[in-house]
Amino acid sequence: MKYDLSAACACVTGRVRKNNEDNFLFDGRLLEEENRGLPAPLTAVCKKAEDAVFFGVFDGMGGEADGQVASHLAAWEMKRMLEQRQPGDDPIDLLRETVDKMNREVGSRAEAEFTRMGTTAVIGCFFDRSVIVCNVGDSRAFLVHRKKLSQVSTDHTDAAFMISQGITNRKPRLTQYVGMHEEDGAPVASFYETPAVRGDSLLLCSDGVTDMVPESEIERIINTFSAPKAAVEALIDAAIRSGGRDNATAILVRIGLRESHSFFGFKREIV
Repeated sequence: MKYDLSAACACVTGRVRKNNEDNFLFDGRLLEEENRGLPAPLTAVCKKAEDAVFFGVFDGMGGEADGQVASHLAAWEMKRMLEQRQPGDDPIDLLRETVDKMNREVGSRAEAEFTRMGTTAVIGCFFDRSVIVCNVGDSRAFLVHRKKLSQVSTDHTDAAFMISQGITNRKPRLTQYVGMHEEDGAPVASFYETPAVRGDSLLLCSDGVTDMVPESEIERIINTFSAPKAAVEALIDAAIRSGGRDNATAILVRIGLRESHSFFGFKREIV
């Protein structure tokens, strides 16, 4: 299958934080460990892509500097793994291996520096006739199909526990993340796969977007702006106007297929 993909990436520090703990992998590019986000969105156009195409967003945590170290390590490790992949490698197996490698690298750095750090990861892959989403943590992926927004990632948090206990005075805590200590077990990534359909869009974003912008507004923005660059600029602007309490990163990919195929509503979660 040959794809036409158009994509854009925006990343800002926000109004409250002084440092940027978000990072990304976009068209082979990522931020340096010390950074203040992007001065302007990045864009990419992929014509007639025959190999798998990957994008990733990482939201670090662990203190003033540790979060940005963790997210940078994860983005860099993903870039390295993709550069070493071989033709014919199964993307799901590769993503599982990448998450495992990212976890070991972040954990080793934390152990060496006698600290705790970690990062979320949400990755989108376009391969053959499918869109594959892999995530650890609460950075989210949304698919817009026929102008309807749906979350296709899994939030790895204790939100269900909070609801059952009537706890309302804090944000849900992560139960899975990249950089987990050995005593807590290795992170188990969630996967989702759906057909690649002309006109659909995939959004990857950190919680600096989703905590600030309601899903109804995210849907409206993506459907309003046909160019990915304009859409991510509007999403980030909405997050800032709503308070900008956290770093905010968004990658939007619009799908165009070079060949038409019939699909039958196929969707599957990968265990």
